[in-house]
Amino acid sequence: MSCHLVYDDFENEALSAAISHYGRDRQLLKLLEELGELGREVTKLLLCEGDMEHLAEEVADVTILLNQLRMMLPYPYDKETAFFHEKCVRLLERIGMEIESEEQNDT
Repeated sequence: MSCHLVYDDFENEALSAAISHYGRDRQLLKLLEELGELGREVTKLLLCEGDMEHLAEEVADVTILLNQLRMMLPYPYDKETAFFHEKCVRLLERIGMEIESEEQNDT
């Protein structure tokens, strides 16, 4: 399963149009708003009150605005990709250490 999405010309045009129409600052504020909505939806899931369709909608909203952020700012996407990879490596290492610790505690 891949985490990176590829956008077509229509989607890129829509993102660019939103930046042009609303402006950088408004879209950055909108990103903060949408992150809050996503957080509330995740909380609902933890409380067994969530709706997966609504979660998907909030993830899409945040993804749109994150991609606008990448377009608006002098953004080092290559560094993001490298950080993403490094963090995945560390995540797997941490999981491995936790499993090893659990196995030692079970013996």
